[in-house]
Amino acid sequence: DQAENEMREVQKLIARQVEALLLVPAVRWQHRLATLEMVRTSGIPTVLLDAYPAGAENFPHVSWVVCDDQHGGQLATEHLLELGHREILFLAGPNGSSSSAGRFSGYQRALAAAGVPYSDSRVYLADKDIDSGRKAMTQALSEKAPFSAIVAHNDSVAIGAADILLQQGFRIPDDVSIVGFGDGVLAAYFRVPLTTVRVPQTEMGEAAVRLAIDLQKGNPVEPRQLPVEIIVRSSTAKKE
Repeated sequence: DQAENEMREVQKLIARQVEALLLVPAVRWQHRLATLEMVRTSGIPTVLLDAYPAGAENFPHVSWVVCDDQHGGQLATEHLLELGHREILFLAGPNGSSSSAGRFSGYQRALAAAGVPYSDSRVYLADKDIDSGRKAMTQALSEKAPFSAIVAHNDSVAIGAADILLQQGFRIPDDVSIVGFGDGVLAAYFRVPLTTVRVPQTEMGEAAVRLAIDLQKGNPVEPRQLPVEIIVRSSTAKKE
């Protein structure tokens, strides 16, 4: 997720004259569309996966495949609300990412529908990796924000947060319930198998290749948004 590395690797692929490019885009604060400007010049059909920057719709030969991030954030939060939790932390993904914005919006929507007041004091900025989950959880504990449950931006952030909680003597799910997002390999095999929002990863890859082929052929294409579902495992339980 380093913008400079992304641009360097894309330059290499353009130099190899690839026929199409599939890209999980780096999140960047500045020069958000720099990579897309490179592929615009090259004319190589490009499909973004998982997220896309604002403005991507203005580039010809560019499309994207994402999951329904907002619905996923809502499902994760609704699951915790149904278990009786009301003080729910949100460990947010990086600013500037469409997936981060969607999941956060879903969290807010679920709280509002349940009549639970939203509070900025329960939102902590993480990123995409385990270490950022550890840092966000450490900050939340240091600020003594009251909580009984957590919605994390993805499984890695959830696992980082869970690591800190377990180190501090919290029991999962007895003391704290936690929900991830993604359902990658880590989720089911973490020491506390993780309740998470499943993203249809195989279907995402297949859809991206089909879009790339249609772009190559000059066929009209529409970006794809794939459905998600909640997978309940051992990291969530009813609030006592």
